[in-house]
Amino acid sequence: MVLTGQDFDMNAGDDVNLEVHVQKEDETGALVDEDLTDADITWVLKESADSVTALVTKTNADPTEIEVLDQVADKGKFVVYLQPADTALLAPNKYFHGVVMVDVALEVHTVETGYLMLAPKVI
Repeated sequence: MVLTGQDFDMNAGDDVNLEVHVQKEDETGALVDEDLTDADITWVLKESADSVTALVTKTNADPTEIEVLDQVADKGKFVVYLQPADTALLAPNKYFHGVVMVDVALEVHTVETGYLMLAPKVI
């Protein structure tokens, strides 16, 4: 299930932690938390949805970029860590962001999409 409209605002050069909660429909149509154990997760920031090249890419191969939370206590949840260097040199603008997950069955899922409204650095 793709979550669209996951928009957020931030100032360039700030630390921001984005918590994402992944759910899917079960056989009855009810939403259940997705088990993220052994999933490959990638978050990208691009100039637009049509851009081929990402300005920033984060993966859970490095837990300082994306941390999959405990899948018992926080099933279906992960955190994307944006650090000052990720946005410090970007111009204030509206940017597209999205998350893609490859699960243990090697199925590719777009998890969420949205826009980042980037404001200028304060200092």
